[in-house]
Amino acid sequence: MGSILKKTMVFFIITTILSGCWPNVERNKKNLFRIDNFQVKITQYPLPEGFFRPFWIGGTTVFAQQGQDYPKKFISLYESKDLKNYNVVVQFSNQFGQFFINPKNNKEIYFISYTGEKGVYKSKDGGKWHKIFQGRVEKIIFDPKSPDTCYLIQNKEPKGVKVFISRDGGEHWNFKFSVQEIFYATQLFINSLNEKQIYITARNGLWESLDGGKHWQNVFLYGEPRGIAFDPVDLKNLYFIDGRGLYRLREGKIEEVKLPAIHQEEEILAINGRDDTKKIFVLTLKEINKSHYEISLYQIYENKAKIIASLENSERILEEIIFDSENPNNLYIFSYKNLFKITLK
Repeated sequence: MGSILKKTMVFFIITTILSGCWPNVERNKKNLFRIDNFQVKITQYPLPEGFFRPFWIGGTTVFAQQGQDYPKKFISLYESKDLKNYNVVVQFSNQFGQFFINPKNNKEIYFISYTGEKGVYKSKDGGKWHKIFQGRVEKIIFDPKSPDTCYLIQNKEPKGVKVFISRDGGEHWNFKFSVQEIFYATQLFINSLNEKQIYITARNGLWESLDGGKHWQNVFLYGEPRGIAFDPVDLKNLYFIDGRGLYRLREGKIEEVKLPAIHQEEEILAINGRDDTKKIFVLTLKEINKSHYEISLYQIYENKAKIIASLENSERILEEIIFDSENPNNLYIFSYKNLFKITLK
């Protein structure tokens, strides 16, 4: 009798799933969107061909850059007003680099040139550009509370990093600090409530300063951190990823945060936190085969991770989560072919 009941229950579950009546599951012909506890909507927008990478989104406005992977002969900035059609804003010939947008003013655009005439360029309309910093730099970072305050990371050879600060939108720069032990810094993070607490991700670990950059300690020696997010609810918590794991740093101690049902071969792609919604999200990817990927989105809450959305896709998702600057309920992930908008409840 028990075996008959079990077979009946299995048959019911399978037929329910196949009939599309299972709660909180939405299907379409291209993707499977699996939902857990949160009701989310995923909308797909095609991107133009050719190494197209969005980097700033506000409402229906998107800024994206496009450039050859090799040889690096040019870089173009595009803008879309409807998430669908893109127009060229500017193209830099014989240069390759990265564009940045002032998070509070999308008319203020910055370009870091890694080749050719190296340095940082600025424009207030996308048409007229002027150079504001001479020399190769890695990244520009904006203060989230005061975007006119920004920082530059400059890597030295064979190792060492210099950081510069500007308080007038990049027009004038002052040296802030240097760290000789750091090898190839990739990002800089400052605690918004305590500007003396600074973190730098680098190829040789996660570096921490608690005195504004005077003294530094490598607090994570086991890998190269890919991203960092301060806990918007409790800034004593710092979350970071290294591709294999998600970790919390709190008062000098590091512990791993387990992601539910994560597989050994699953890659942790990105992490990002948003102050106004007090939420942190983590993006993972599992390669089923060369043309089949499973992408999962987690939310971190009270040092626990909960999956809120998952999709199966034929394209590899890139290592970034973009927040909508105008709508806190929207976030975006993307491949080189498609942009996916995830609308939270």
